[in-house]
Amino acid sequence: MVLGKTITGMVQSIVAFLYPAYRSYKAIKTNEKDDDTELLIYWTVVGFFTFFESYANLPHFLWINIILPYLNKHEKEIDDQVKKGGKEAIKYGMKTLIKAKNLESKVKNEINHMKEESDKKDN
Repeated sequence: MVLGKTITGMVQSIVAFLYPAYRSYKAIKTNEKDDDTELLIYWTVVGFFTFFESYANLPHFLWINIILPYLNKHEKEIDDQVKKGGKEAIKYGMKTLIKAKNLESKVKNEINHMKEESDKKDN
């Protein structure tokens, strides 16, 4: 459990801080203004959320006032879409496996054919 939280924290740090920090470094080196503006907006939003998360318990507020009511209201629709999506994913997976099996057979046949041709030339 602790290892999972550590890994999750590392991934969050990479996505939320390290990658944008590196992009900021790259943007500073260019003369283009668009990437600077994009990253200034990003860091402003990060700062805003960091401030409110620290002082206003923003995640709890969002959960109670926005996320939970939305999930409660749309739970059946979400469940239906998840079930539908799962069924579609299984169908797609099966079609892909069948195509892969067919491709494998074609490759094996082609290899055998090439070996036979090579053996004919050697004799």
